[in-house]
Amino acid sequence: MDAWEWTSGSVVDGRERIDPQILRLIDDYRRIKRISGQVRSIRKARGMSQLDLAKAVGSTQASVSRFESGKLQDVGYLYVRRILDALGVP
Repeated sequence: MDAWEWTSGSVVDGRERIDPQILRLIDDYRRIKRISGQVRSIRKARGMSQLDLAKAVGSTQASVSRFESGKLQDVGYLYVRRILDALGVP
């Protein structure tokens, strides 16, 4: 028997409900971590430094570093899209 029960869009573990919005944030965080690791690999394969990528997207090296390490808070779709465009990723 599964310890988690899905009811009414919320998760119940027998003791307390987990807000669906929290679950979405966790899912978004996992996706960003996966994408950020791929961005690092692609950037290195293209022979670009973090500073090169930052200049290409109009950002800072520190921001690119935080993104690649998964520590950049509130990463938006447009920021990620600009990074992928700068790397030539469709």
